Amino acid sequence: MGRVDADAQILPPGCQNVQERAGVLPAGDSRQHRAPRRRQLLPRHECHYPVCQIAFHQPLDPCLSKQWRNAAHTGRRATPSLQYAAGRACSTAPAFAKARGFGYTSPTPAREHRVRFRVAAAQIKPKKADYRHNLARVGSLFAQIDAMDPRPDVLVLPETVFSGYFLQGGVREVARSRSDLFADLLDLYRQRTRTPGAALDIAAGFYELAEGKYYNAGIYATLALDGSGIEPGILHVHHKFFLPTYGVFDEKRFVSRGRSLDAFDTRFGRAALLICEDVWHSLTATVAALEGAQVLYVLSASPGREFEGAQPGNVARWGRLLPGMAEEHGVFVVYAGLVGFEGGKGFTGSSQVVDPWGRPLAVGPILDECLVEALIDLDDVAAARAVSPLLADLEANLPDLVLELEAIARKPHRA
Repeated sequence: MGRVDADAQILPPGCQNVQERAGVLPAGDSRQHRAPRRRQLLPRHECHYPVCQIAFHQPLDPCLSKQWRNAAHTGRRATPSLQYAAGRACSTAPAFAKARGFGYTSPTPAREHRVRFRVAAAQIKPKKADYRHNLARVGSLFAQIDAMDPRPDVLVLPETVFSGYFLQGGVREVARSRSDLFADLLDLYRQRTRTPGAALDIAAGFYELAEGKYYNAGIYATLALDGSGIEPGILHVHHKFFLPTYGVFDEKRFVSRGRSLDAFDTRFGRAALLICEDVWHSLTATVAALEGAQVLYVLSASPGREFEGAQPGNVARWGRLLPGMAEEHGVFVVYAGLVGFEGGKGFTGSSQVVDPWGRPLAVGPILDECLVEALIDLDDVAAARAVSPLLADLEANLPDLVLELEAIARKPHRA
C-alpha cells in the first residue's frame, strides 16, 4: 500500500459523551476527552456561523444508566447471536416480506447471547479525488482502533470517504468495484492491526463501478486477521436510492440510483445502510425497519447551508431526522458525517449515535475531524418497541397500506 501520507493524522476522540457521563464508557484522561476548542473559520470560506461545541444531553436515567454500566463490564462477545432483541424474532419482517412477494427466514430460532457491541463513527476530511491518500488515512484509523481499549467492534465512515463528494465527471476516475475496495481494506487492516485474532466490521461510502454503471454506494464488510475464527467478507452493498439534484447537488447527472432497500444480517444484529438523502425521505427507514433492521448506519456528506441560526440549517435538520427515525421505529441510528471543504462548500460532520428512544448517546463537533464512540445493547430495541409499539402497529396495517401504495403508483405522476 506504500507508506502512510505525512498528513494522515490519527483522529481525536469525539469528546466525552452521554455514556461516559453515566459511567458506561471509560472516561480516560481529560486531555483525550475534553471538548474541542472553538475554531474560527477561514475567511475565504465565507461561512459566518459559529462552530458549535458538542451539546451534551442530560445523563441517562438511573435505571438505564445501570443497564449500560453492567453492559460495559460484561466483556466482549466471540460470536454474538443474530436473533432479534427480547428473545423473539421481529414480527414485522415476515409480514413485510410476504407483502413484497418473497419468503423470509428468521436467522436464528432463539436468542442465545445478549448482543452488545461498541461502535465508532469517524468524521474524516478526505483529499479530493485521491483514493490512495484517503485509503492510507483509513489505515491510520485501523491502527488507532487497534490501540484502543476496549476496541470498537464496528467502524462507520462517511459517504464517499475514499474520494470526496463533489467530483461530477471525475467519478469515473475514482470509482472502484466492491471486490477491489474490499481487497484493499482487508490488506490494509492486516498490515495495520497487531492484536492477535482481531476482527472489525466496517461500513463506508464509496463510488462504485458495477455492471457498467456508476453508483454512490455504501459497503458493509467484515475484516479479520488469520486465526480469528471469523470469516472476512462483504456482507452488503447499498446503492443510494434518492439522488439529490437541486441546489448545490447534481448527482443524477453522474451516477445511477439504487433500486432496492434491504436489511442484512451481521455479527452484531440485523442492519441496514442508508446514504444521506435517503434519510430525508422517511419511507426508507420504515422499509429498513420492516425488513427487521435493528441498527441503521447512515453515511453522509452534508454541506453546510442556511446559516441564519445558531447552527447551520442542515445540522439542525439532521438533529431532527435522526432522533425521529430512531424513536419512530425503535432502532439505533449511527450517523457518520464527512468534514472538510470542497470548492468552498464545507461538510459539517456532526456525527452521532442515537438510541431507540431517540436520545443521542454521543455527538461529534461541527467541522472538526473526530472519532465518536458509543456502546450499543440490542436489548434496548425490544424495550423501546414495547413502550412505543409503532412498528407493530404499522405491521398490522401493512396489507392495507401496500394496497394504497400500489394504487398511488398506478396513478399519473403529480409532483
